[in-house]
Amino acid sequence: MLATYYKLPSACLIGVMFFSGLVWADVPRLAILGDSALGVAAHPDLQLYSPSLLDVLRGTKRLEPSILAQPRGLGIPARSLQVPRTLWPTNREYHGERSWVFGHMRKAFNNHYLNTPEYSWPALLGSDLGLVGEQILVAAEEEARAQDMRRQVDRLLNFSEVLPPIVVVYFTVYDLCAPSIAQMTPSKSYGDSIVRGVKYMLRNGKIPPEGLSIVFPHFLKLAQLIASSDILSRPVQLYGETTTCKEARRRSFQPLSPEKLSAVPLETLYLSSFFPPNPVNTCPSLFAQELLARREVGFFSQFSDTKKAKEIRMYRDNFLAAVADRVRNYRRELDQAILGLSQWLASSEHRHKVRLITAKETALLDFSGSEIADDCFHFNVDGQLKIKQAIRRAMVDGGLISASKKALPCEQKKAESPCL
Repeated sequence: MLATYYKLPSACLIGVMFFSGLVWADVPRLAILGDSALGVAAHPDLQLYSPSLLDVLRGTKRLEPSILAQPRGLGIPARSLQVPRTLWPTNREYHGERSWVFGHMRKAFNNHYLNTPEYSWPALLGSDLGLVGEQILVAAEEEARAQDMRRQVDRLLNFSEVLPPIVVVYFTVYDLCAPSIAQMTPSKSYGDSIVRGVKYMLRNGKIPPEGLSIVFPHFLKLAQLIASSDILSRPVQLYGETTTCKEARRRSFQPLSPEKLSAVPLETLYLSSFFPPNPVNTCPSLFAQELLARREVGFFSQFSDTKKAKEIRMYRDNFLAAVADRVRNYRRELDQAILGLSQWLASSEHRHKVRLITAKETALLDFSGSEIADDCFHFNVDGQLKIKQAIRRAMVDGGLISASKKALPCEQKKAESPCL
């Protein structure tokens, strides 16, 4: 009887510990706000401008992580990578039935067929921190801009009013994408949108007991996508022909010849233009400079091929300089935004619970052609890994995690820093 009396509490304790472990495994620990964080075109075997795209849709070719596609420097088998939890739009984002239905269909299509979230930098970072997929929340969305941060915060809060202890805010592509310089996100608006988004998150969400750390990576050097000789010479498959990123961009990612066009299935042409969208359509400032320049050529230059080519070249050079200048301005405005947020936090109730970390390492990254995806725009798994490593270095330097890939114990942190 005495033995039975002691067994009962022990069994209960084991049950409670087991249940707590299951619950803890589902508690979000990392959230991502921003753009281009879903592993779009990250799989090395994905050819977006090829009839083989139909094989993916038919199910005869699956884009799963594979030991054969093991990225350099990953350190763990690719099959052990985690799949982050993607957060869907909330009801507050409803602006009409057509956009709502088509947006969901497009998101579901990309998630199911073309994205490899295991190869995205959020998944790689989460795996580095020892997290499982359910603990990594991705509210970021392709083609989002800084002004969309508040609606992404809504997705996060709709999932849980308690914020994860680490939130990464990274808008690094699409604010720069527009058919003209005047239509790019203004530099000040970029910084102001992030300030409003962070304040909105802190006012409406609950900070976890261990505190909150918000990481702000710097804007990437996107001009290298159209200026780096190594990237421009990257070989790609364009509807059955091998060419380079430079030539593919010059031809707007269309077949190289009319003969090839007639041999390409219409489904492939359509899907390559919209699922995922052709870079010429989604980011004309980087991938349609030739087309934009032709619109700006003067009337009298049309009658002289030499003068026309000179004006187009001058337009491209000026546009490239403007893109690089806008990126520098975005970084400056981000630094100003973080400074303003730090001053605001110093006089708020959250001053001892929230920590802001700037990851300037991402601004220094140089990419090679082997780290660019088949669309010459996004980053493949090796490029994603490079972004992850830069963000992780900033987290280590900021004292958020240790160099041994573990979150620092509370007793090893400064008193004013939140414990994770």
